[in-house]
Amino acid sequence: MTIIRTPSYSAHQAVTVMVRRAAGSLAAREKLDGVPGRLHRLREAYDALSNDYPSVRAVPDAVTVAMQTGSRISYHPETAAAEVAALSQRFAEAQASVEALHRPEEGKPRDEAAAQRRKKHEASLQRALANLAASDAR
Repeated sequence: MTIIRTPSYSAHQAVTVMVRRAAGSLAAREKLDGVPGRLHRLREAYDALSNDYPSVRAVPDAVTVAMQTGSRISYHPETAAAEVAALSQRFAEAQASVEALHRPEEGKPRDEAAAQRRKKHEASLQRALANLAASDAR
C-alpha cells in the first residue's frame, strides 16, 4: 500500500493526483515477489518457537533478525532494497538455526511434566520447520 499525503481540499472539489514512478521501478517489483509471504512464515516460525520459552530455550537470534526485516523496512524505508537483498541469506541462516535445534533429546525425561514439555517443544519445532520449508519453496 502506498500513502500519498496531500494538502487539505474540500470534499466538494475534484482533485487529481498524478503518480510518476521512477524509471525501472516496475521492473524492481519482481524482486518483491514472495517477500510478504516469507516474512509472514518467519513470524509464524518465531511465534511457534517462542511458545516454549522459557521452559526450553530462546528463539535463535537468526530467526529473530530475519523475522524483523519488515519492521526495519518500516522504520527506515531507504534501506528496503538492501533488506530485501539480504532476506534470502538471513532466511537460510534462520532455517539452519532451527534445524540445529531439531535434534533428538538424549535420555529419558525425568518425569511426566518433562516428557510433556519435550513433546510440546518437538511440536513447536515441527511447526517452525514447516513454515520455513514452505517459505523456502518460493
